[in-house]
Amino acid sequence: MLVPVISFLIVVIGSLIFQIPFASQLYVFRALTLLKKTKKIFNLIGNELEVKMVEDLKLPSDHRTHQFTYNLVKENFFGKNEELLGKFYKQSLYDVNTILKDVIDEIEEEQEEGDPETVEKSKNASSLVDYIFQKAHEHFVKKLVYEGQEYSRMLNQLNVYFKEYQGEFWNQSYIGTFERLSILLARNHSKLLAIQVSLTKEPLTKENSKKILPLLPHIQIVISQTIKIFSIMEKQLSGKYIHFHSIHGRLHNHLDVSGDFLSIQINDTTEKNKKLIKSIELSQFKILKSFEIISKEADIIQEKYKNIFCYQPGNISQFDDIFRLHFFIRSLLRFSKDQKYLSTLVYSLSIQLTNENYFHLVKKCLIGHLYYFKSLFGRLFRSIVHLFRKPKTKIDNDFYKIHFTWWESIKMLWENIVVKRVLFNWKYSLGHAFCVSALSIGYWEITSNSDFILFKNSGWIVTTFLSVNNPSFGDISFISVLRFIGTLVGSFSGYAITVLYILADPPGSSFIFISLSFVFFCVVTFISKHQDFEKIILYFVYSYTVISYLPYSTTDPIIIYALLRTLHISIGILIVFLFSLVFNRNYDHVQLEKSIYALPFKITSTFNYLMAYCIGDVSLLQETINYFKPSPYNFIRSDIMELRKLDKRKFIDTINKQIDNIRSILPQNRALLLKSKFEVTIKSKQYEDLKAIEHATVLLYNQLLALDFITVDRASGDQFVHDIFIVIAPKLIELMAELDYGSRSLLSLLDNKEAAHCQSMRTEIEVVPIFKEISDQISGYIEEREIIDNYKLHQISAIQYSFQSFLKCYEELISLVSRYNGTIVFTKTLVPCDSIDLVNCEKLRKSKSMSSITATSIDDDNFTDDEEEEDEEDLKILKSSHQAGQPHN
Repeated sequence: MLVPVISFLIVVIGSLIFQIPFASQLYVFRALTLLKKTKKIFNLIGNELEVKMVEDLKLPSDHRTHQFTYNLVKENFFGKNEELLGKFYKQSLYDVNTILKDVIDEIEEEQEEGDPETVEKSKNASSLVDYIFQKAHEHFVKKLVYEGQEYSRMLNQLNVYFKEYQGEFWNQSYIGTFERLSILLARNHSKLLAIQVSLTKEPLTKENSKKILPLLPHIQIVISQTIKIFSIMEKQLSGKYIHFHSIHGRLHNHLDVSGDFLSIQINDTTEKNKKLIKSIELSQFKILKSFEIISKEADIIQEKYKNIFCYQPGNISQFDDIFRLHFFIRSLLRFSKDQKYLSTLVYSLSIQLTNENYFHLVKKCLIGHLYYFKSLFGRLFRSIVHLFRKPKTKIDNDFYKIHFTWWESIKMLWENIVVKRVLFNWKYSLGHAFCVSALSIGYWEITSNSDFILFKNSGWIVTTFLSVNNPSFGDISFISVLRFIGTLVGSFSGYAITVLYILADPPGSSFIFISLSFVFFCVVTFISKHQDFEKIILYFVYSYTVISYLPYSTTDPIIIYALLRTLHISIGILIVFLFSLVFNRNYDHVQLEKSIYALPFKITSTFNYLMAYCIGDVSLLQETINYFKPSPYNFIRSDIMELRKLDKRKFIDTINKQIDNIRSILPQNRALLLKSKFEVTIKSKQYEDLKAIEHATVLLYNQLLALDFITVDRASGDQFVHDIFIVIAPKLIELMAELDYGSRSLLSLLDNKEAAHCQSMRTEIEVVPIFKEISDQISGYIEEREIIDNYKLHQISAIQYSFQSFLKCYEELISLVSRYNGTIVFTKTLVPCDSIDLVNCEKLRKSKSMSSITATSIDDDNFTDDEEEEDEEDLKILKSSHQAGQPHN
């Protein structure tokens, strides 16, 4: 009796010491990591701007030498050029010397290895200096993209922890705060990606780079204050601050501090003030002061910007330069200003966390363990009670009852029992049965006809196969490696424990076995919990139990038996691996293909939903669409009708949900891409194509975020931008229809791919010419109204830049997927027509210029019966385009 009681106490006390975190604690840890990640991203942006400043302040190229570049890096450049930087830049700066020095060291290594590009650049001192800054920018882009992907992956983990936390009924006080915090961190990710879009392109030209020099000191102040805000929020959430009243009470033995709080000198270095400054209330006061500085600098930037750049309405070629710069400045300022609500939420959450003492945490920990223990039996108890419980009231005889015929009942039983259960994935079930039968027969023949020691107790092979194969879908190579590692670690640990507990007497051996087993399980759980190699835990426990528990009754560990059991478990894992390769070898590859065909449609649907809101005038939208042939536009109508019921806040919530849904898929696609690499090892070209498509999809999503960020606020709050959207509404709807057609064509490609006898084909996607007409309409509207506000004009130009970037990424993605699928693309034969507006829409409706847009890849069920005659004419036009156009891959 003593052994079980003491063993239970060991487990309970050990759990309190280790304090295995629940989902609520893991959620706070992950949110803290996201705050750190945001601070790191802004550090990267600050470093890039300082490198840009060093590049802008360089001497003329004919006076520069290679040695001067080294001196520029090694010496304190900023300290010697304060006059050039101006008085606003006399603040502490990040050290860019290390960044440039690392780039120079890399270039030297490439020179030693004989890299052709580096050797060519090194011949001229001026070209070498430009090459150094080019390499520095490339390093920055790689780091920024990587950090953005990591942020997205951690955001998915945050959502997983939040769902797990909702089951902690004993700790529901944070559920509202956690939900709002998740939403804000997801929006921050969208804004950070919008900033990333404007920074990952080619650097600014030298001319515009010199123009921006007066703005850089103010931009750096905004960045430094934003970093300071996130640093304070990080310390608040990690519990490094405590209540001001508690500190002051310990120092002065009273709590009346109403007049002392505002009199604290932040720069005072005395011991007393150092302790007072560590209060959470004063840290929030610092955050508010930082927001005041950001607001002030934003006004200065906007005022200086108007005087630096002059807008030229007819010059569309500068989209990749000045307008991208304006987009970056606006995105940066908007992000920094929008952190007020997040800082308030983090502050309130930190207050709640600091109010909890240690005994309260221990209490929650005990309740949590008891809850999980109770849940093991709760479901069984409820099912038994429900089985014997009799209804207290009789059902009313007049209540409507559903009656099924004999044939309908048989059909329902067939569908629910036979089709959905017995025949579900019947290929895998048949293969599983065949493999189990062959393995059992082989095991019986070997054990009955051979006395070789290797086959002794080989029943663990069959046992391992039945326990491991449950069944296994996807990533089988990676999972098998993890299973094998867990088996080895568990086997050696189990044998070591066995050797230790046989050294003691029976009572002592029990304590050694229980305590050391508990320590081993906790250590392995801590290492692998919520990581990619979490599956190690199961096989560690499995092999550890087999090796250590079986000799416990005999206290006679034999090394050869332990090795044989380890070998048999490993053979069972190997058989599962081979079985999965034979019957289900391309699971991840197929899942990735389905995603790359479906994800562009989700992105373009969100784009159309966004554009319909930006136009705003629902009646105008509906009236304009009626002029067009309904078939290419009927999918956009649902968005327009839904917008009638939404105000701005509901619209933002709706589109944020759509964007967050797309974002959650991207990390899964990256994981599928990595796993599918093992499945298409021989077809390296196919893997490279999938990798290019996945990268293009991520770029398209990033451009969608940038477009959402720059348009929603402008279209709803600026009458000038709203009027422009009304002017371009007809052409914009034409563009929306073209995007919708292209993405739906990709969905149909997936259906054609499954039918091997069908040859996929589509007509060309032409979005850039339509956008060119939209840009001309905007330029004509600006020239006609004679608008001269440079800052306001650059706002609409930034929207144009976002449009252009999104459409370029869209065309590239459509091209990559079509080439991967082997789709035949036909050139369009459109009837020339004038610009689409409300005056000549009737002319367009009567013409057949839009008929050739309809391709065979779109399902015919989407068309109405009233359009059959028009569809036949469309088919004739498509056939004529097939004969006249040149197909290309």
